[in-house]
Amino acid sequence: MTKKQLKDLALQSYTKDLLDQKKVESVARLLTRFQLKQYIRELRNSESQKTINIVLPHLPAKTDQQMLSRLFAGKRIIYHVDKTLLLGIKIIDNDQVYDLNLKDTLDNLYGRNCCFWER
Repeated sequence: MTKKQLKDLALQSYTKDLLDQKKVESVARLLTRFQLKQYIRELRNSESQKTINIVLPHLPAKTDQQMLSRLFAGKRIIYHVDKTLLLGIKIIDNDQVYDLNLKDTLDNLYGRNCCFWER
């Protein structure tokens, strides 16, 4: 079985944008160990493409959740709480990581000012 066929199998394992456990189990029984590893890898890739992870210092308000869901339409949003974030947000979209918080902003300003004053 080729990689493209395994990728198609992974995409067909979804029902209404949700992973169907029955389909996955039936496909998994028919694959060899090597093919099963590739199939699982493709499932993980497709899940990461359909999911946005948002890390905040506290749970967002309903209006913020609505704004984020409009911003990332068609994707499933998972919220994580991290108290170490200081007035910020971290958005993980597949391979892209957007880290917007006060600590990084202050570090960047400090780094620019240090270089400016040393000249």
